[in-house]
Amino acid sequence: MTTNLQQEFLKLKERLDMVEQDFQKKESEIQQKSEKFSSIDKIIEEIIKENDYVIRLNIGGKIFTTRLSLLAANKDTLFYSIIFKYAESGNIPNEIFIDRNYEHFSIVFEYLRYKKISLTKYNKTERDEIKKDLEFYGIDIFSKNKKETIDLEWDMVTSKSGACSIDLQEKGLLKVHSNTCYTHFKTDHIFTNENFVVEFNSKVTQRDNYYYIGIMNENYDTTNSCNCCNPKNCYYFQKDGSVHINGSRIQTSMPWKDSADLIIGMKVILSEKVIYFYKDSPENEIGPYSITCGTKFTVYAAHCNSGNGELLISDCYLI
Repeated sequence: MTTNLQQEFLKLKERLDMVEQDFQKKESEIQQKSEKFSSIDKIIEEIIKENDYVIRLNIGGKIFTTRLSLLAANKDTLFYSIIFKYAESGNIPNEIFIDRNYEHFSIVFEYLRYKKISLTKYNKTERDEIKKDLEFYGIDIFSKNKKETIDLEWDMVTSKSGACSIDLQEKGLLKVHSNTCYTHFKTDHIFTNENFVVEFNSKVTQRDNYYYIGIMNENYDTTNSCNCCNPKNCYYFQKDGSVHINGSRIQTSMPWKDSADLIIGMKVILSEKVIYFYKDSPENEIGPYSITCGTKFTVYAAHCNSGNGELLISDCYLI
């Protein structure tokens, strides 16, 4: 029995030795790669320091010009990957060709230069195309830390009867046609402890600023609450640029244009009980604002007086 145990022990020791050797080998390879990357980074820095020359970007046949330093400053993008590869071979050319449609490349260029993008003047189809381009070039500003997409839909049962209709082909699209107060449009999902982002593409006409997008908790009564009265148990962003947090009003400098085709978004971090709002892009985020009460939350929109148009849930995902 003792002999068998000793043999098993020796076999186990051999396996552990092999695992340790393999780990050390991989650790050495990682170290070598890290040193190699660091040396190439330094080569690029030296090239820019010596001669920050102009590079021509040939995007699908159209030429855009910029300096090498601009591309090198955006290390997580496709552009840096390309110049890194050329630097590794010892020669960064004056022109780089990328086989991609150039139609929206000026938007990509805008982000590279200023780290912000304005998409207000673009419709949903164009915005989707721009997002795909940004993803292709390694620029991820719309879905950072995105974990799981949620198919958030409007709920006809809990939304105010007669004030809206849901597109049967696209249940995230709400057609608003209401001329009353106490008008609420609720979605079909209850959030309890998730962290999530939801974006709306709004084309609703509501001329007197009484138009709202936010979240309500389980104690909010849609029958007896009107958002123009600044009720409790809800957290929303109003068309005049004000933010309403459980009955407290905070004025910001971010109003919406009437009937504009624009994006209104929320980032809700229930793990920390805070909410952020933005218009057009996450780059314009305001907050955080404290979520002071409630355990079950529903995304909703509302208005007082007349409201007409379309409200689309363009994206919703966990973070």
